[in-house]
Amino acid sequence: MMSSNCSKCGIEVPPHNNATLLAIDMCEVDPRADSKHLLPVYENGQLLCVGCPSIAQYLPDQPLDTRQQFRYQNDREEFVRTHHAKFLKKYPVPVC
Repeated sequence: MMSSNCSKCGIEVPPHNNATLLAIDMCEVDPRADSKHLLPVYENGQLLCVGCPSIAQYLPDQPLDTRQQFRYQNDREEFVRTHHAKFLKKYPVPVC
C-alpha cells in the first residue's frame, strides 16, 4: 500500500497534491509507487519540498522542469491538465 508520506521529503502528502495518485490516474506509474508531492510545499516562505516538477510543469503558473530528461513537451500539456482537472474533482483541495 502506498505511504501517505512523500518519498522525497518525508512530509505527509494530501491526496489533492499527490503526484503519484495523479500519475496512477494517467496510467503512468505502478499503483504501488511511493507518494510524492505534485506541487512544491512551502511553510513560512521556506521551501520544504520541490514536489514533482516533471508533472507540475504542465500546470498553470508552475516553472518548467530544468532537467533535460524531463524537458517540456507541448503535446503533453492538454493531457496532463485534463487529467489534473478530473483528479481535483476526485480529490478536491480543502477549503479553509
